[in-house]
Amino acid sequence: MKQITPIEIQEIKLFSDKQVYFPREDSLLLAKQVKVFPKSKTLDLGCGTGLIGLIGAKQNAIVLCADINPNALKLTEKNAIENQLKVEVRESDLFSNIKEKFDFIYFNPPYVIEEGKRKEWIDKALDGGKNGRKVIDEFIPKIKKHLTENGKCFFLQSNLNGIKETELKLEKQLLEFEIVGREKLFFEELIVFKVWKK
Repeated sequence: MKQITPIEIQEIKLFSDKQVYFPREDSLLLAKQVKVFPKSKTLDLGCGTGLIGLIGAKQNAIVLCADINPNALKLTEKNAIENQLKVEVRESDLFSNIKEKFDFIYFNPPYVIEEGKRKEWIDKALDGGKNGRKVIDEFIPKIKKHLTENGKCFFLQSNLNGIKETELKLEKQLLEFEIVGREKLFFEELIVFKVWKK
């Protein structure tokens, strides 16, 4: 892994790697929602650099950082050491290797509208399929199973992926929700959903 000077975001020093998605407007918008409590079980799903999980760890949560990309897990471990914070890392495709329930789940899924032909890790971190919903639609039916009774899930998507469609799918899963973050960019608006059990 090439050594470069880390960048600081919310008092977290982050090294980068060309095979790992580095926080941009979407990650920074989601990061604003990280307000956890000490000893809370917190999941940073699709952790990338580990930013979300490290913010949680700084708030004294018990954090699991999971990603399908092994490069992301190595980088998250490196960033945890750099910040003198403790997180567990685990390779997992969504919840495939995760059985636990969490008080807080944070997820910035791939949501860019693509054709699914890219093979580089950095591209897979962006590729949401032909309508940008491939991963979001796999994720939503699994939320409830992994939340504690009073648990909260925060995830991000673009308005280009269909906000109403997400709301209908959440309702179908008997989940309560509200939009807690928005940021308008040049050609889209980013949305953060907060979700919890009815």
